[in-house]
Amino acid sequence: MNKKNNKKEMGRGWHGRMAGLLIAALFAIGFGWVGKIALGSLTGMLHTAWAARSWQPVPVEVLESRLRTSSDSDGATYAVQARYRYTWAGRSYESTRIGLDTDRGSDNIDGWHHAWAERLRAAREGGSPLTAWVDPLHPEHAVLDRQLRWRKLLFMLPFALLFPLVSIGACYAAWAGFKRSAPADGPVVTAPRHVPQHHVLARWLMAIFFCVMAAAVVGLVSAPTVPAWVRLIGGLFVLAGVSLLWMAVSASRRAWIYRGAFASFQPAQPRAGAGFQACWTLPPSNADPQGRVQLRVAQYRIDDSSSGKNERLAEHFTQHAGTQPAADGGLTLLARFELPADAPTQGARRAGERVDWRLEWLDERGRIVMAVPIPVQQANDAAGDAPRDRLARDAMPPKQDIPLAPTGDAMPSLPAGVQLRESADALVLGFGQVAWRVFGVFALIAMAVATRYSLPWLEVTLLALGLNALTRRWTVEVRDDGILLERVSWMWQRRVGLSGTSLPGLYHSLAYSRSTERGMEPFHALWSRGVDRGSDLQLTPGLRDLGAVRIAEMLRWAFVQRGGRFSPGELRDRPAPLSRPGWGWLICLLWLAARWTVS
Repeated sequence: MNKKNNKKEMGRGWHGRMAGLLIAALFAIGFGWVGKIALGSLTGMLHTAWAARSWQPVPVEVLESRLRTSSDSDGATYAVQARYRYTWAGRSYESTRIGLDTDRGSDNIDGWHHAWAERLRAAREGGSPLTAWVDPLHPEHAVLDRQLRWRKLLFMLPFALLFPLVSIGACYAAWAGFKRSAPADGPVVTAPRHVPQHHVLARWLMAIFFCVMAAAVVGLVSAPTVPAWVRLIGGLFVLAGVSLLWMAVSASRRAWIYRGAFASFQPAQPRAGAGFQACWTLPPSNADPQGRVQLRVAQYRIDDSSSGKNERLAEHFTQHAGTQPAADGGLTLLARFELPADAPTQGARRAGERVDWRLEWLDERGRIVMAVPIPVQQANDAAGDAPRDRLARDAMPPKQDIPLAPTGDAMPSLPAGVQLRESADALVLGFGQVAWRVFGVFALIAMAVATRYSLPWLEVTLLALGLNALTRRWTVEVRDDGILLERVSWMWQRRVGLSGTSLPGLYHSLAYSRSTERGMEPFHALWSRGVDRGSDLQLTPGLRDLGAVRIAEMLRWAFVQRGGRFSPGELRDRPAPLSRPGWGWLICLLWLAARWTVS
């Protein structure tokens, strides 16, 4: 029976590999053919431009000229055509070539065709004479314009550079898919060393792809007749290209700094329900990690049923890393972990999601420095899958309580992006609003573009969004008589006071997820139960990793330090809930009135 099933699986795998090979071959042929044409045209144009620097000028007689127009669903395209005569070394020659490009196709990238059609018409009617540039070694070769058309050059870059790369990538994917063997049953044999993957090449290819696309878009939108909002979209392409280029540089820098670092496990294949030791070995060039280092064993669940990958952090275990000198002068970071008895195997599928165990190195601010997969195996006595998956999406509680923990005298650490300020009356936690500030800048830029088209209602809407984003402030104050939450801006103000008795009922829930260079990163917000007129109240914006838990620990610690330590007779009433518009609306109304007056 097993042999029959194995043959059936092998047959399915063979059919799948053949289908993948066929699709990859179609991509390789199609993109390669277009890329070959574009690359040949681009290199021919550049070669002629370089060679034409030494060509000699001669006067020409225009015999024929016309501007050919072609229309389709994408609009009209133009192609200037001409036939002219010139004399070189006593012999007469005729040519039809105007520019450097050899395809002589039609386009509407710029006004080059119209400009040359007008110059040729004027020369043919006896106006200003024209000059051709002749190759002295081959007098039959001549051009009227030896200047590069930069907009067309930028437009051709993606086709000439990216399409051949896609074709090569399709060939590689076909070869890799055809050579890949079917997965074998039983445990996977892994090497004792696990080197982190920084994916430098992939990041550089993506950055180059977007930068080339941005160059092509800039070439297209730089014409004077292009609307301003189209230029703004071109600027967004440039911004995306620069951002990806910066990420590629950062990944290259990290790969260079931590070159030679690797992780190992004892035993080599950790098993469910048992303990194991995790080690990060650092080379001598990086044997002094800054700050306090933590190691984390994390189980991610990846939903790869669609074209993308949506991953979530299902559970994790964190330990402070001990240090031990390595034999080669480096440093080894050590930590011991215990895996749950129901821990699934690395790469197994649970409720439609793929299991991915990772060992992560966290810096003192809780950010992931490096990560490697952990070859977790089921226990020896495990028979099949667990009857119930406690970490499935439908089994995960949407609200996870934060249990009370003993509070000492030491101040808990704060997550990245949270500022601490202590005044005479309160300890104030301020949450960063960088994303809102960036959104506000773009909103004001879009408003400036909208003013050119006299759209008052769109302008005032973008102005309100920009003012709200640029002036937004989110703080939580721990006072001696309670907690004060403030979410204020020029456009809206909201203040809510909480008593200290609400702190035991804190919980955190997923606010949103963001795609990062290491996958989908969850952001959790801190909530308090039944304090906002009977409803739950969100105390913090979304924070990465354990940020919401650390804020809860800080609030409880600060209230223990400050709570009830005021003098008799100075009891202050908890502020009543406040939610009202801000004075920024007056700016919007004045702007709207001014625009109507001008129009």
